[in-house]
Amino acid sequence: MEKPPLLMCITKRKGDFMKNCSFGDNENELLYDIPPDRGKSSEYCTKDAIEKSTLCGPCYAEHEVVTTRVNYEIRGMNHIEGGWPKDINPTDLEQTVRFKKKIEKDDMYIHSVRQLSYVSH
Repeated sequence: MEKPPLLMCITKRKGDFMKNCSFGDNENELLYDIPPDRGKSSEYCTKDAIEKSTLCGPCYAEHEVVTTRVNYEIRGMNHIEGGWPKDINPTDLEQTVRFKKKIEKDDMYIHSVRQLSYVSH
């Protein structure tokens, strides 16, 4: 006895797979009629009716929240140079240069710059 093949390749064009369905109203047509077998009626047993409900759809939760609307505003800012202490006049070049030299000599400034450069590279 010859075994059936385990793998059978069917080649079809792409257009043969996805065809649109056409549904319409037709007259009822009996395709096949199977007469009952009287010898098997003794094997037939009736069961008590059982009621069971099922849910075949997704469960949705409904929740309403009334929140206050926040108004946002977009503005541009021009940062040329800033963050100076109150006693330094940012328009006076001599004061700003003196303050920058003082800060650059501080050990914590050097430590902070090294950490920032390590993070960026």
